Amino acid sequence: MTENADDMTDSNPEKSSIISLLKNFFSIYTPFVIFIFALALYIRTVLPYDAVFRGGIVGFAADDAVFHMRLVENLIKNFPHRIWFETFTLYPSGQDLHFGPLWTYMIAITSLILGAGSPTIDLTRTVGAYFPGVFGALVVFPVYFIGREVFDRRVGLLAAFMIAVMPGQFLSRSVMGFTDHHVGEVFFSTLFLMFFIMAIRSVKGKDISLDDIWNKNWVKLKPHVIISIFAGIAFGLYMLQWSNGVFYGGIVAIFIVLQYIIDHMRGRSVEGLCIVSFIAFLSAFPLILLFC
Repeated sequence: MTENADDMTDSNPEKSSIISLLKNFFSIYTPFVIFIFALALYIRTVLPYDAVFRGGIVGFAADDAVFHMRLVENLIKNFPHRIWFETFTLYPSGQDLHFGPLWTYMIAITSLILGAGSPTIDLTRTVGAYFPGVFGALVVFPVYFIGREVFDRRVGLLAAFMIAVMPGQFLSRSVMGFTDHHVGEVFFSTLFLMFFIMAIRSVKGKDISLDDIWNKNWVKLKPHVIISIFAGIAFGLYMLQWSNGVFYGGIVAIFIVLQYIIDHMRGRSVEGLCIVSFIAFLSAFPLILLFC
């Protein structure tokens, strides 16, 4: 089934990789992926519900979760302005906030939408409590597609199931009430890796070169450019979760260099790899510059 899909893509170079992704998703495996997502969501939101919502309060886990909710509540009161210097930490001098702003904005904007512009404290804290569980469950989808792209659909399902039920740090930091930014980092970094792998695979064995750019052969380049831009957007969102995520980009950059050397030594074209890599990282900068 996978080989037939690849043959169809090869015979029609104009077909967008994103369209192929969506088309392949709705297959016999779709119910299984949705079931795994539902299972992950159940583990992260239903099982710990009574431990989080008790006695009329929302019990957030650990200090960082409470601090993130302080940032959210402050942002809602002063929207769209978020505090960047915290006077109440590192007494007596205070300190600059090293947390990325995206996690705070996502919770605040969701609360503002659900609260019609004036969310109550209870609504805001409820939204904040659910956020890590929902994002932890959403990680199932990019993990499935990474497994499918690198190996096959069965491996993708196994990987998705494992990330859904596997105990450890990821599970503990992606349950309801642990409203810290870590689960956002995992989701967007995994999403970036998914799109980047797809971008690289989309140019593998294809006659993609810099001449296509000079000759403005946009029809040929379009599917590869689109998937690369999506990869860049995901990386930019990841950086807005955690500024030190630049080190993750450095690891990917090392891979690009090594893959470039391997392809060159084997006589393969390296221009496609260079094009998608350059576009992916370039696409991340506009998002990051919004908060610079």
